[in-house]
Amino acid sequence: ALSIDEASAVRSFHCADGELCFRFQLEETAGLGGMGQGGSNAGDNGVGESASALAFDHSGRRLLVGRQDGKVRVYNFSSGQCLAECIPPAGHGSGLGAHACEISCVMGLRDGNLSYIVACGWSREVWVWPDQRDGLGFTVEPLHCMKGHREDVTCLGYCCPNMLASGGFDGQVMMWNLSSGTPRGKALDHEPLKKAESDGSTGPSAFVKSEGMTVCVEQLTFINLLNETPSPMLVSAGSDARLRFWSVVSST
Repeated sequence: ALSIDEASAVRSFHCADGELCFRFQLEETAGLGGMGQGGSNAGDNGVGESASALAFDHSGRRLLVGRQDGKVRVYNFSSGQCLAECIPPAGHGSGLGAHACEISCVMGLRDGNLSYIVACGWSREVWVWPDQRDGLGFTVEPLHCMKGHREDVTCLGYCCPNMLASGGFDGQVMMWNLSSGTPRGKALDHEPLKKAESDGSTGPSAFVKSEGMTVCVEQLTFINLLNETPSPMLVSAGSDARLRFWSVVSST
């Protein structure tokens, strides 16, 4: 398991017992190494925008670090070398106020023969970059800029083939075609619920809509129920401590 703090210190833990494996400090100087087992390296760390999201790429060998300035840096997890920097779309990253492009979630995924880096955050958009290939240079331009959310985008989910989900602070979930960057279907909304005054029923009738409350989408994932559903099911975790299961029809 991995964690990162605002000072860009990354910690690795054993999942079995929670013990700390090692700690390293990310270098803020792009293109230089900055990780080392058992301690931190001196350098230009702690300067500039802080890290705000963390994930492995699809192979599990590289570290994806989302930042408050909207950039995503790709690090070799073994050597600590900064391999690439994914930059925000044109017009983002300046003049929008402090941390207006902050990344709240980043993920690396592989769809068929293609690999992508996907991020979302305070820009209310979802950005997709082609995964870095040798010889393409250090800076990676975005492939898609997906717009449609009304509030900050808090989380992402992916299902092969070609299906991406994004959840917002206002409870809205949007589905996207990954390869084209276009919406698919209608947006899903998390209606806030409260326990109804009933005779003890535990079914859907036991809950009614609660006015004046917002349910933030905190996590998204897809699951396959073998021999039960014809297509993957989307599961969302809300700030109201409830899981919601959505039937998602797969399409190209």
